[in-house]
Amino acid sequence: MDMEIVLEKHSSVSAYLSRFEYIEKIDRGMSGDGKHRIRQGSGEFLLRIAKGEKYEPIKREFEYLKKLSEAGLPVPACVDLSRSSDGARVFTLLSWIPGEDAEHLLPKLSCEEQYAYGVQAGDILRRIHEASEASAQN
Repeated sequence: MDMEIVLEKHSSVSAYLSRFEYIEKIDRGMSGDGKHRIRQGSGEFLLRIAKGEKYEPIKREFEYLKKLSEAGLPVPACVDLSRSSDGARVFTLLSWIPGEDAEHLLPKLSCEEQYAYGVQAGDILRRIHEASEASAQN
């Protein structure tokens, strides 16, 4: 379903979006969620809009991201998780992490720079796994 149509027809989505000063639709990414870059005051956020039946897995992901953030990992901060009044949509609001998409950045870098980013990404992934294991043991 085209998210632009949903935004026009679903009043609770429009009400949610009306709280923000700036909204930019994002047409990248692998998920089927609607994604928007949002600004309110000096804050910048990523808003994901998903179907209501995805609430439980999204809630688990939100809680997991919170734990990773508390462990000091470079993940977006969890700002808000809510549902539309009719339960048809789930809104996930996360802090915006500035940067360039790797698919555009990496071809511009030398092999050494690409390798350094790969090592850094591997270190972050290792820390995510360690945090996951520690969380599972608690």
